[in-house]
Amino acid sequence: MRLHSRRSFVYARNQQIFRMEIYQYLLNMFFVFAYVLAIALSKQNRPSLKKQSSMYTFQQFETLPSEMQIDELGLHGISLDLDCDLQGAESALFAYRDFYVELVVVKHTDEIVRVNCFQNINLPEPYLEQINIAEINALLC
Repeated sequence: MRLHSRRSFVYARNQQIFRMEIYQYLLNMFFVFAYVLAIALSKQNRPSLKKQSSMYTFQQFETLPSEMQIDELGLHGISLDLDCDLQGAESALFAYRDFYVELVVVKHTDEIVRVNCFQNINLPEPYLEQINIAEINALLC
């Protein structure tokens, strides 16, 4: 009789431990679900500065605040690997849709101080000096 009561005690204790493990597992899953839901809701309610589906026209891009222009260049701009040194600053040239964008950056602080947009295919002289036609011809042949 003692053996039987000991077995039932062990069985009951194991059942209790098993239930506690299930409760702990469910509690952990609840916290994971709540965390994922909180992240999804925070992304959904976050205001978006970016236009998702298409790129801006020249006129639209010019009217954007500079922060949005910089964001758009990061998303859709193509760096042309052309830059020039200015007094205490440097500029970098990007292609965006059918026009060019020049970013002027202070050298020591990396602060963007000006965003210039232009459609003219005649690039400013400092950029033209950096273009090597021989490299372009080698790529085409």
